[in-house]
Amino acid sequence: MAAYLTLEGMQCRTAFGGREANLIGTAWTPHVILMDISMPERNGFDAARVLRQELRTDSIAIVAHTALDEPEVRRQATADEFDG
Repeated sequence: MAAYLTLEGMQCRTAFGGREANLIGTAWTPHVILMDISMPERNGFDAARVLRQELRTDSIAIVAHTALDEPEVRRQATADEFDG
């Protein structure tokens, strides 16, 4: 996804775990975050929750991205910290 968005002229940063996603999100402050639900160290729900608690990152649009096709995961993603 990052490679495609970069080819389209957008600036991207890639994290390989939830803790790294939080560090990048707070240091860079992007407009939108595409957050995987299944990440090592801290899952996407927890990482999004951390971003929502910080004044600098609480208004960033966070979109859940997952290969999981479980109705409960989809419900939780839209009910919790995610915008889509």
